[in-house]
Amino acid sequence: MKWHLKSSLATVPLGLLCLAWTGRAALPGDELSSAATMALRSAAALRVGSHLCCDTRAEAMQLGIVDMPGRVDDPKGIPVGLWTLPPDMLGSLYNGAVLTGRTPFRQLEEVKSRKGQVVLYLARKESREGGIISVGAVQSFLATWPDITPYIRDGTVWGIMVSDDITGKDIWGPDAPYYPQIDSIAMLVKQRWPEARTIVRAPPTKMNYQWKWVGWAWAQYSYARRNGDVEKFRDRELAKANSLGLCVAFGLNVVDGGNGSSGKENAPGKKGGRRHQMSPDEVLKYSAALLPYTPVAFYWEYRPALEEDPAMREAMAKVRSWADTMPRPSCRNEKAG
Repeated sequence: MKWHLKSSLATVPLGLLCLAWTGRAALPGDELSSAATMALRSAAALRVGSHLCCDTRAEAMQLGIVDMPGRVDDPKGIPVGLWTLPPDMLGSLYNGAVLTGRTPFRQLEEVKSRKGQVVLYLARKESREGGIISVGAVQSFLATWPDITPYIRDGTVWGIMVSDDITGKDIWGPDAPYYPQIDSIAMLVKQRWPEARTIVRAPPTKMNYQWKWVGWAWAQYSYARRNGDVEKFRDRELAKANSLGLCVAFGLNVVDGGNGSSGKENAPGKKGGRRHQMSPDEVLKYSAALLPYTPVAFYWEYRPALEEDPAMREAMAKVRSWADTMPRPSCRNEKAG
């Protein structure tokens, strides 16, 4: 069934987004389960007002999406990947990753050769002194990095994550979150690489500060009472990001952010409670809600056991096929380099 912008305008109010998923690529032997079908139908029924933070504009003939104001950075799709994914696994299933460790830049040439996009993460161990966040320690750490400007300019490096889990007092010190210090670390990155996106992995609702150098929040969804359902979480974080002048990217905690339906229980978290791996159906449902609003979809995290699960690989293949047909949303709040 082909969609036409003229007919779409007759049935959908201007300024709303209607995802039909008709443009996704079929997979060999693709036979949707009832849960996957529900996820697709849920996405098809989605009606979302234009958020100042992340406007989405698509090719109407491909996806049946009403045209909306705003630019599209890259109309070729949204990269999908995992934290700590080995770069040699970039290919048909994943085309993005978060690279960690003391030298995350060492594999950029391989990422580029595989046409991937990555976020580089500033290692926690190199960002603290005496167990407390330290701008000076990060300055010394960044001095060991080579110039990665070419990889930023060609899109291989999508951004640099300057901090994460920012409210963790056991991670960063007794007065966490240290907003001014985090912003100063982002300043160091921007001084070295003015064109780099600076990212903090925290939901915007945990970032109540007037940021000067941090440009992006990274909201990672887990099924939890504090988050609510995924659509409410998405809309709440978009609204808060907009009020702070931030952009937002969304991810999923696939490893231990599930609702229990997978039956795969992990060790209790530090604050107690049971934690579960997401089921493939959860990955589909949550991705359907978040993909239209995020320029990258990098999930926590690479685990060999997950990659050996056929149902999970099938779910991630569907997510990749959806993402490949979607435009990359842009952000009006993005700070110029």
